Amino acid sequence: MAKQLDLQRQAKKFDRLEILFIFVIPFVSFFLGKFFKSFSTIYAFLIGLFLGILTFGMVWLSRWAKGRSLNFMKGWRGEQYVKKILSQLPQDYKYFKSDKLPYADFLVVGNNTIFCLEVKNINGKITYNPQTHQLLRNYSPFDKDYLKQTKRNALETSHLVREQLGIDVFVVPVLVFSGKGVSLELETSIEGVDVINSNELLRYLQAQNGYKKFYKEQQEKIYNILV
Repeated sequence: MAKQLDLQRQAKKFDRLEILFIFVIPFVSFFLGKFFKSFSTIYAFLIGLFLGILTFGMVWLSRWAKGRSLNFMKGWRGEQYVKKILSQLPQDYKYFKSDKLPYADFLVVGNNTIFCLEVKNINGKITYNPQTHQLLRNYSPFDKDYLKQTKRNALETSHLVREQLGIDVFVVPVLVFSGKGVSLELETSIEGVDVINSNELLRYLQAQNGYKKFYKEQQEKIYNILV
């Protein structure tokens, strides 16, 4: 929440600076032009070029800050929606965001499995190209490799549990699409990552019933080292 407010304040600050530059620069240019009119035109050209670059830079910076804030807010809303779904899990499940694993959106510790959830609030048709090993949105590849990102987070979780407790446990990497207008047209498991719609998340987590269960004290220890 703190990061959310910081980004909003930053976006508003650059918004005000952008407006200031758009209105002030023409006046500054006019008066500087009057001042330097007795000099050669090269001065006027250089001044105009400098002010133009300055204005362009400020407008670009403002657009970048606002875009960053909007993207963060979109991701945050997706995570809140998934968090609401996870709150419906039975009491023998524990879910949380980990300070020790900052890149994982949520970790879920069940009575036999640990799930590492990567949440993406994205709309559109999601498909997979096996030739390029890429996820596609509306048949265009994403800018980032979400499959690789999700697997990396799961491996980091597994390594932490092994190092701290000596328990060799497989952490299930789960990529969750939470957009209201998302449509998944692919297999559930892609390159070792389970890719699901957030509407199926609750049923998916409760259906993963392995044969080997954690003892209650093991579950508590795992939770305590990850949280």
